Amino acid sequence: MSDENSIREAVCTWASRNTCLLLRLSMLSEAHNDYNAQLTYVNRLQESIREQNVELRRVQEEVETRFKVHKSFCDRIAPRIFHRTVQAQEKYEANSSKAEEEYFEALGAQSRAKARRVQLESDLEEAVRTEGELKTVVQEHDEVRNEIDELYERLFGGPTPGFPEEDVAEDAVKTAKAENEATKERIRRSREALRLLNLAQERLQYVEKYLTNAYRLGKKMVLFVDDTFNSVRFGNKKRSEAMNAIRDTHTACLSAEAVLRKETLIQQLESAKVYMDKSHSRDAILSAISAAHDIVSEARKSLRQLIEEVRQERDALADINKTAKQLEYATQELWLVRQEIFEKVAGFGQAPPCYSYDKPAPDYSSIVGEVHEQVHGCQIEMEV
Repeated sequence: MSDENSIREAVCTWASRNTCLLLRLSMLSEAHNDYNAQLTYVNRLQESIREQNVELRRVQEEVETRFKVHKSFCDRIAPRIFHRTVQAQEKYEANSSKAEEEYFEALGAQSRAKARRVQLESDLEEAVRTEGELKTVVQEHDEVRNEIDELYERLFGGPTPGFPEEDVAEDAVKTAKAENEATKERIRRSREALRLLNLAQERLQYVEKYLTNAYRLGKKMVLFVDDTFNSVRFGNKKRSEAMNAIRDTHTACLSAEAVLRKETLIQQLESAKVYMDKSHSRDAILSAISAAHDIVSEARKSLRQLIEEVRQERDALADINKTAKQLEYATQELWLVRQEIFEKVAGFGQAPPCYSYDKPAPDYSSIVGEVHEQVHGCQIEMEV
């Protein structure tokens, strides 16, 4: 804004709405935690149901097996007739009773497994319904937070005369955001570099394979046949693909030593191309194939070292959480500083009662009349 008085006047004008939003936000402060906890609970229920279905299938198979045994005893007439001795009859009855007992035990286990699944499905249905309700609360929380952020940005974005602590906090957020974005970009480039270098490594394996095959065929055949030339041609093709992958690797994520290694690799692979002509002597062609094979083997070793260097660089950037935390901390500090300005100017909780929260949010464009921004010493004029 143009001056400190304009800022103070705007703060007083919007103090009531600010108080209302902050109170509502405090009531929704656990929205995300509750929602995430509910998501975990739903996932556990779903996993329990999957496990219970497996158990139920096992129990059902057990019931079928026990039923067949039990039924066999019920249907066997001849054993009952021929078991004349008391001892044989007692043994038969004991086995029959045992089969019947095991069958009914299996039925009981099946019944309990079904009841357990029904209970889990009921719990899941209730949990999903609760998840939907909590998601609505999360959305409301985010809407309130976004409205506060929008209000603060319109009031305090850019230089804020009379409140130097706000400018310091805002600059800290910009710095933290830039560092976080730069780290994310370096990680992205490192991952892409690894993908391309691994692709080149894969292609060089094929090059070695084709050159080895071409040399073998050349040694066996008195006259060079098409298979020899085809192997060399395919080898040259894979070599070109490997070179292109290495060339496309972004140097921004590489150290100076790695960049030099990359350039050396490209030169090595350029010299590994085999030029074949049927007019060339047999020994000359075999010598060219062997030399190219040796160059590619050395290039693969160098490429493995380059891949390891890039991987170490990527792992070193794994502290993205650190820069993200720094950004989160700086943003929260700026938020608190801006709240303190409201408290100093209007007094937190002392503003007139705000309108009902369920009414539409106001149009903050009414705060701003004409905005003029200049980098370093900019003036922002707002008609209130």
